[in-house]
Amino acid sequence: MYNEDAKEKLANEVIKDFVWRRRWRLLTWIGVSIFAMFAVVKYLLANGLPTLGEQIAVIGIKGEIGQGQIASAEKVVPVLRSAFNNENVKVVILDINSGGGSPSDAERIISEIDRLKKTNPKPIISVIGTLGASAAYMIAVHTDKIVAGNYSLVGSIGVIMQGYDAHKLAERMDIKQHVYASGPFKDLMNPLREPTEAEKEVLQQIVDNAAKTFIAEVRTKRGKKLTRDDIFTGQVWNGSEAIQLGLIDNIGTLESVAADYSDLKVANFGPNFKSPFAANFAHELGAGFAEGALTLAKQQIEYVK
Repeated sequence: MYNEDAKEKLANEVIKDFVWRRRWRLLTWIGVSIFAMFAVVKYLLANGLPTLGEQIAVIGIKGEIGQGQIASAEKVVPVLRSAFNNENVKVVILDINSGGGSPSDAERIISEIDRLKKTNPKPIISVIGTLGASAAYMIAVHTDKIVAGNYSLVGSIGVIMQGYDAHKLAERMDIKQHVYASGPFKDLMNPLREPTEAEKEVLQQIVDNAAKTFIAEVRTKRGKKLTRDDIFTGQVWNGSEAIQLGLIDNIGTLESVAADYSDLKVANFGPNFKSPFAANFAHELGAGFAEGALTLAKQQIEYVK
């Protein structure tokens, strides 16, 4: 009798476990489906349907150019490749609104632009919105045409390096620093001591050499379009002045340039919050799946308890 009861209890437990596992699998699939649908809806609400057919690829150069920024080479270069390698993309527009940033990142971006123009030629146009200065303008001169609005600010051709001198503050707070360097210029720009005249000369030389390279690029790319030689002072000009100086080619906006290609649809390629469909959808789906898995895992733990 005892054995029969034990067998019955064991059978019931096995059945319960089987039923529970089936429910868990069903709940998992339901959860994944719900969050996948949520990801699709969330993406479409934020970005709209992906653009199909022949199109203009708009690539944003927004904010500071540099590592860790939305306008870093790490983020811009892949979307440039995506646009140039896409057979449906007939024109590429750089939507610029940046005061500049890292010349190293800008160099990586312009190097890729130059390479892509040779391997897969397509018209590429820079459209400057509010601001296209310094490293952002450096990028613009490597495109086929530069367009800016009347009120856009353009230029700031030059290089700047800055640091802080807090040695007097350190003295007041009785902070002492011991530095062991292998050379007289290994400790450049140390904020806890006053720079020497030799160090100032070295730093100024670094800035001047970088500026010469920048100026040479502008002269090479803009050529005879430049109407004056005294534009390399770091000054910015509005669009109406910039076109007279030869810094830009036309007055216009992103919308007016896109209207010149009215037979093409406008597609936002990023890199920004409206990144290409596949990448953004995958991100949303991954985030939704992770959230769903965590929720279901918590439910399982509560069930076990």
